[in-house]
Amino acid sequence: NIRQHFARGDVDLALTDLAAFYRDVLSLQFGAPADRIANAEALDGIEQIAASSRPEQSLRRIDAVLACRDALDRNVAPLLAVEAMALALRAG
Repeated sequence: NIRQHFARGDVDLALTDLAAFYRDVLSLQFGAPADRIANAEALDGIEQIAASSRPEQSLRRIDAVLACRDALDRNVAPLLAVEAMALALRAG
């Protein structure tokens, strides 16, 4: 189904962007200069999360995003996969 294919592509792109966001958070937490992050347009949010969390939390959040992508690849219901990810991100 073409509609499902495009929707899945949109979700995959969003998950890729979210993983990149948390990668930038992790980079700042490990001392990378702010001008070296990929998502400069989200710098305020990245700096805020980097300052208010630990690298271990950022790694768990990246793992949650990647687990969601893996679940979708295994045909887990998208709503279930995204909900599980959202809970894991919140738990951080």
